[in-house]
Order: sequence, then C-alpha cells, then structure tokens
Amino acid sequence: MDEFRYCGRPVALGLRVVGAGVATILSAGLLAPLGLFYVSDYLCKHSELDGHRFVLRARPLALFGECLFITFLGLITLGLYLPFGLVRLLRFLCTHVEHRGRRLAFAGDALGLLFVLAWGTLLSLLTLGLLAPWCVLELFRYVADRVIVGPRRFDLDPPLLPVLGRMWPDVLLCILSLGLYLPWALDRQIRLMQPHLRTVPASEAPAVGIRAPALALVAMIFCAGLLFAYRHRHHLPLGVWETALVEQSQAAMGPTPPPEGGRVSGAGASGIADEVSTSTASNTDNETRLPVLRRPGLIAAPLAPVVASPEAVCCTDELPPGPEVRAVTGEDGTLTITNRDPSIGE
Repeated sequence: MDEFRYCGRPVALGLRVVGAGVATILSAGLLAPLGLFYVSDYLCKHSELDGHRFVLRARPLALFGECLFITFLGLITLGLYLPFGLVRLLRFLCTHVEHRGRRLAFAGDALGLLFVLAWGTLLSLLTLGLLAPWCVLELFRYVADRVIVGPRRFDLDPPLLPVLGRMWPDVLLCILSLGLYLPWALDRQIRLMQPHLRTVPASEAPAVGIRAPALALVAMIFCAGLLFAYRHRHHLPLGVWETALVEQSQAAMGPTPPPEGGRVSGAGASGIADEVSTSTASNTDNETRLPVLRRPGLIAAPLAPVVASPEAVCCTDELPPGPEVRAVTGEDGTLTITNRDPSIGE
C-alpha cells in the first residue's frame, strides 16, 4: 500500500486562497480560473505519493479557456450542464497532473456526481446546514475514489464521527472569524484526511458515494414529518383516538362502584341506572343531572357495580332540571337508589 503525505504550510496555502478569493470578487469571477490554478499547483507540489511529488503541467490560459467554455455552456443550458462541466473540469485537471511521469485520470461520471450533489443539497437544506460538512466529506470521497494513478486508484475511507467532530468546529471558527481561519481549516482537513487516503488496484470498483448520509436523509425526512404532524396536531383526529383509548382503558380496568353518599344520574326503564356518571365538586354532595328517568319511586336493591359511561358526563349548567337518581350505600351493603321528580318537592 502506497503512502500519501501532505507537507504544505497553512500560511502559504492561506495566502493563495485569500488571493484567489479577492481576485475573483474584484473581477466578478473572471479571474477565478487563475486562482484555481495557483491553489491546485501549490497542493500538487506539496503532496507526495510513495515518496514522489505530483506536478501540474497545465497552463493558466488553458485552464482559463476550459472554465470559460464550461461557464458558457452552463449559462445557455440554465445550469443543467453544471454536473457535466464539473466532471469535464476534473478530467482536465487530472490529465494535466503527473506522478512519476504518468498522467492521472478521473473515472467519474456526471450522473453519479449529480446524484451526490442532489442528495447532499437536500440533506443540507433539511438540517438547516447542520450536516453540510457531512455532504462535503462525501463529495470529496466520491472524487478521490475515482482518481486513477497508473494501475491504482485512490481510496478515501475516513471514520465518520471523528472527522465530523473536527469539521464542525473548523466551520464555526471560519464563520466567527469572517473567513480568516479558512487557510488553517483547509490545512487541518487535508492533514486529517491524509492517514485515511490509500491506493488500491484500479480494478476494484469504488463506493457509490451515498453510504451513511442516505440513512441520515431518511431520518431527517422522518423527523420533518413528526414536526409537521406536531405543528398541525389540531387538524388531526386526535379526539377520536383519545376517546377510543379511554374506552379501551375503562374496559380493561372493569366496573367501579360509585363513591359512598354520591349522587349519580343514569337511564333505565325500571329505575335501575344502566349508565351512571360521577363528578367531583367542591361540596361534599357530588351530583350530575341528566333528564333521562321518568318514574319516581324508591327502589332498594343489593349492591351492584355501576359503570360510568363517557357519554353520560356533561355539564349540569347546560341541562334543564329533570328527574334524578340518588344512590346511597347502607351499612349492610345495600345500594338504595331514589328516583325523585324535582317538580314534586322534598
């Protein structure tokens, strides 16, 4: 296994990156190809594989013409040529880089790169940029795995969590420093990837480039669905589900007798309550009125379970006065139910 080593310095790389950025801004993007050339030339001169450095053989004007052609095609196609243009640019750079007298090659395709860019952009938007470093890492891995050096190709396989644990602080420092920390961040990331970049036979197929972020995309969509359901919970039939759960829980708990001295109301042709509801009030005498019983009278019966029905629970202020039932449990265990018409009086 060949060994890859980067021996650049953050200050020298930073000067080139800052100079390329300033020139690109001042020239409205016209000098961006020249900045890309000088940054690529520095990275090649300070990168070694098996003790031999890489050499960039391209000319600045040739790279400028290539970028101008890609930009023109991107404009007339309204951006649809972007993935094809990126692949064309990568192939141009690789074919103009030499290692031990042999030219490099790029074996990627536009559809594969478009797929990586598409899910990376979607994942970044769903997480509000939180997983953007993850997507950049997968993009680098896709490109590196398709760079061929003679009979071998690169294989980048860094541990995910440690790499992301160092990428997020660098991104935060770049934001807080208004971009001044960018050279040191680039140098740290290159040195972080260095031990995990190796070469394998070119006959081995590279990874497809979706790996764990595809699972993260599914998880983010699931979380977004939960947040949407929580926000619009008032429009969901939660009341029906809650009623069904209450009925199931009451059926599982079984019937419960009414409290001693409580006043309940219910319905029944013979004066025996079939459905009784109890309500707790601030007074010692609990009462709920329902206009369902029609015959006054006094009935004494053995103690029997009285089941409260959810349909019998209501507000007494909303019901007109009517016949009611008073249930009292005696010392001998007898339930006395009094069916009284309030129009008769005490």
